[in-house]
Amino acid sequence: MLGAQKKPQGDERLLNPYFAVCLFMQFVYMVSFNMTIPLIANYVVALGHSTAMGGFVAGMFSLFALVFRPLVGFVADHVDKKGLLMGGCVIAVASFVGYACAPNVAMLVAFRILHALALCIQTTVLAVVATGFVPTKRLGEGVGYVGIAATLGLAIGPSLGVLIADCAGLRAVFWGSASAMALTVFLLVPLPSAAKQRRAQHVRITVGDLICLDALPLSVAVMSFAFCAGLTTSLIVLLGSERAIEGVTLFFFISSIGMVAARPFAGRIVDRKGLAPVLLPSFVFECVAMMCVAFAHSLACIIAAALFRIVGQGVAQISLQGQILKDAPEEHRGVAASTFYMGVDVGQGFGAMAGGWVADAWGYTAAYATGPVLLAMGFLAYLFWRKKVM
Repeated sequence: MLGAQKKPQGDERLLNPYFAVCLFMQFVYMVSFNMTIPLIANYVVALGHSTAMGGFVAGMFSLFALVFRPLVGFVADHVDKKGLLMGGCVIAVASFVGYACAPNVAMLVAFRILHALALCIQTTVLAVVATGFVPTKRLGEGVGYVGIAATLGLAIGPSLGVLIADCAGLRAVFWGSASAMALTVFLLVPLPSAAKQRRAQHVRITVGDLICLDALPLSVAVMSFAFCAGLTTSLIVLLGSERAIEGVTLFFFISSIGMVAARPFAGRIVDRKGLAPVLLPSFVFECVAMMCVAFAHSLACIIAAALFRIVGQGVAQISLQGQILKDAPEEHRGVAASTFYMGVDVGQGFGAMAGGWVADAWGYTAAYATGPVLLAMGFLAYLFWRKKVM
């Protein structure tokens, strides 16, 4: 595995040059990716389509990612990860350029499908690569730092995208994302090439080669948080416009900055005391965050939702990811990572699509009220996992 020969024996430090490159890559990718997320639905609406169609186009991205995810996880456990990750970055650049040049929604959808493949490669492979440079006993904390890099990108990306769109138009946002994503190709150059983890000497592929069955309950748990995230990121700008709430992008900035401090702390707790001390409060706080947005008619409610989200989706997602990777053997972490992100894909996709449909039919309050229902499902999945491992 990439980094397997580079990890110093007995060295418990997290930071080293290769791990730092992974963190910076994660940051740059998340900036470019999140510049476009809150604007896709707006772009579709601006082209004359409904909010439901906007939510569909935004959400279908994650559903196509779900289709690609198992195959990417399998490939990640068998091939050179540097080459695979570089290919994913190039595909992402092509996708953003396609967004900028797309003349209609049909072409936009085509490039969304291509971008879904790029997302699967980047999130799955980079997570595995980064953990290759982290001491096993500090894996949860290390994943927390990877989460910080993603969170900083989330903090900057949406506001930067809206600012560029206001000043230069939506297509300028896509060109900016393509330029930022192109930087990640150069960041990959100093990383060593990876040796193949396992040789694929047989043609037959089992279910276990594509999905980590032991991780499925936690993947369902993260799906419930991702549903809330997909619902929020795709609709909160439209909600702010309908309710005349200025500055709703502060939601992303405040929650993301708070997660920077919370995620390594949560990772250390998971490493030392297990998942329950951080995950149980996360379900409660995420429910409160969703209801704050549901009934928000002022910026104060949006800010309150962002603060609750720090201990909700922010802490829960990184803690669940750390637990799944910790439970998996090192040679199977590609499949484990892809199984985790399958939950993210399903949740974000259906969150955006169902949210747009419910918002069109019954309004934004009803759309955001669906979040706690999915969180209850996720909590039951967590209880199932806990009973199984105890």
